[in-house]
Amino acid sequence: MTSPRAGIGVIRRNPAYQIFLVATLFSFTGSTVHVIAASWLILKLTGTGYAVPLLLLFSVVPGVVLTPVVGWLVDRVDARMLLVLVDVVSGLTVLAVPALAWAGSLRAWHLYAAETLIAVCGQFYGPASRVFVWRLAPRRELLAANATVTLVYQSGIALGALGGGILVATVGPLAGLLVNAASFGISAVGMLVIRANDRWSARAGPEESDEPDGPVVYHGMWRGLVGTARLVADQPRIWHMTALYLGLQSTHRLLSGLLVPFVAAAGLGAGTQGALQMCYSVGAVLAGALVPALARRFGELPLLLLGSVGVVGLVVAFSMTADRWLALAVYGAVGLAVSSWVYPLTAAQELVPGDAQGRYHAMVGALVSVAGVAVFATSSLLLRFLEPRTVYWLGAVVLLATALPSVVRANRREVDACRV
Repeated sequence: MTSPRAGIGVIRRNPAYQIFLVATLFSFTGSTVHVIAASWLILKLTGTGYAVPLLLLFSVVPGVVLTPVVGWLVDRVDARMLLVLVDVVSGLTVLAVPALAWAGSLRAWHLYAAETLIAVCGQFYGPASRVFVWRLAPRRELLAANATVTLVYQSGIALGALGGGILVATVGPLAGLLVNAASFGISAVGMLVIRANDRWSARAGPEESDEPDGPVVYHGMWRGLVGTARLVADQPRIWHMTALYLGLQSTHRLLSGLLVPFVAAAGLGAGTQGALQMCYSVGAVLAGALVPALARRFGELPLLLLGSVGVVGLVVAFSMTADRWLALAVYGAVGLAVSSWVYPLTAAQELVPGDAQGRYHAMVGALVSVAGVAVFATSSLLLRFLEPRTVYWLGAVVLLATALPSVVRANRREVDACRV
């Protein structure tokens, strides 16, 4: 893979990448403020802890049904303009919630509906942004480019968590939603600044192409999706790395769905939640900075173990920590370990043909959404009977049981290849 300095090279050489990173920073800062605000707003509207993971459940359902459309569209349209459209629609949707509140008409179902529409936009944003980065960076620099994007958006999450917790605690949830709407607007303007005739693709010409050789993936909405699924199924390395990525994304959703009930059960408020989320994001920022260097220095296995056994141990440790400062430190370590997902994602992405990048990421997004539905629905149900701490333990056991086999098989495959 790449050297850690390669991501800096991509940034220096390409103004479009610089603009994209700034837009990403604003977008994820606002989105994090939104998550905190929406979580406490639904808690205020309903008075029930299980409403928080239920709200998050509505945010992942669209990904289950939109996969064919998302993948087909992302592979055929200008990713930059698709990102602009997504930002505009998301911003207007967020603005509708405070408008309803000021009119005295806001109900819980309005918030559920808004989260669903924002999630529809998010299903396009994820694949489009990854295709955009894939076009910006040559293959040899892809890990560093992905890690740099992770560093930037986790920095945005850290800023949003710190500011969002304070804002919601002092001003109220509606102010947080207004901040998110503004961030969508700034992100859209930033992407519009990148003119259509700018050189923003590192893979524009055949002489510069470094796409991996692979099977032809059929065009057409459903045939393309089936062909992409067969590609993943037929190549064990893509499958195992994708499985590890899904496990880490599911863990991230478990953590986000349980954090507000966990904090509330401890008698704490939005400020503490914001501080924990900030520490998590600081750990994720470190992951974005360190993963390329760690991959170069230590190889694949330590990173894969960090993203499986390491995550399990840290999640259990966090759920058992009584001291607030220690909890902040451990949650930061959890963020670092979970965000090592950038390695398996890049390892799989490097093997996917260029004409299937959008469909691959749409398919992975759908799998993440299905897993998210299971995580949030199960969490909402279990919180009716169990403490959040116990649900954390159960999630850690499931992650270990599902991720560790892929780590073992991926490592065994590498050992066998070396022997040959």
